[in-house]
Formats: sequence, C-alpha cells, structure tokens
Amino acid sequence: MPKKKQILYPVFFMLLVTVIFTSGLAVINELTIDKINDLEAMKTKKSILYASDLSVPDDQVNTFYAETIKKIDSIDFANVYKATVDNEIKAYIYEFSGPGLWGQIIGYAALSPSLDKIIGIDFLSHSETPGLGGRISEAWYKEQFRNILLENRTPNYISYAPANDSNVDAVTGATLTSDAVRKILNETIQEFIDKTKGVL
Repeated sequence: MPKKKQILYPVFFMLLVTVIFTSGLAVINELTIDKINDLEAMKTKKSILYASDLSVPDDQVNTFYAETIKKIDSIDFANVYKATVDNEIKAYIYEFSGPGLWGQIIGYAALSPSLDKIIGIDFLSHSETPGLGGRISEAWYKEQFRNILLENRTPNYISYAPANDSNVDAVTGATLTSDAVRKILNETIQEFIDKTKGVL
C-alpha cells in the first residue's frame, strides 16, 4: 500500500500544478484579451499605413487610419483597402499570404491607383529564422519595394539581383525565404490585378 501511495503522489501533484497554472493562464488571458486585440488591431493599421507609404506618430494612427483607409468588400480578394489622402486615391492595399521556409508569411502590398506600380509592402507576421530569413522585416529590405514599376514585367514583377531585370536584393544567406517572398508577391500581384480589372 505505501508503494502505491508513492506512485500516486507525484501524479496527483502534477495534476494539481497543471490545474493551478492552467487556471491562472486562463484568468490572465481573459483579463488581457481586450488589450491584446487592441494591440493586434494597431499592428495591422500601422502595417497597412507603412505599405501605403503613409506615416504618422503612434498617437495619431487610429484617427489618421479612420480618415484615410476604407475597406473594400466588393472585391473577391482577401482584405482589400483603399487609401485616400486629400480626396485623392493614394493606393489600393491587399493582404497577401503564402508559405515561407517555416510557416506562413502574411503581409500587405500597396499598389498605385492605376495598378502599375508597387507603392510598398510590409510583413504582418512570419516564422522565418531570426537573423536570416527574419531579416525580411528589416526596413532596408522592405524599402526596396518602394515605387517598383510593374508594366511589362508579367509575371516576374519581383526579380532578384544579379538577374538583368532585377529590382530587389535578396537577403544574404536566406535564399529560400527570399524566393518565397518573390513567389508570393509575383503570384498575388497578378491575381489582384486580374480580379480588380474593371472593378476599381
């Protein structure tokens, strides 16, 4: 009998610890869920504004976003937005996603009103290796995508050096991640243009 108690004691102890910590995490999550949602919404707004080459101080993001960005629900494409500044359309923005090396790469691409130029891109989330593929989130990489002309480049809108028609530098040491970004953008740009012809 004592031997049975010795075996059961650690089991009950682990169950008790698990219940206590799980309950604690559930309570913390419930208490902070609104704050988490607010932070996620702010991250999304800032990403859309960055892709559109629009920047304001953090304390003005919500107001500026509400005045400038409108969601377009009439297009059969994931999360499409229109940026309007001083009554003039500045950009159309769409959400892109696709497989990276370790998981989904999700972000936003902004195109000019005539859909003939990339205004910018931003990455909302990815699981790429820090210090290697994760460098796609760094400003030097993203800023390369400003004002890339799309005319006469179908289907290779994005092309890495040293190709003759290159317009972007890949991340050194992260060939697979760089190729994934190129593939995602080339495919989604074409899909977006095809689906919005005569609609925008």
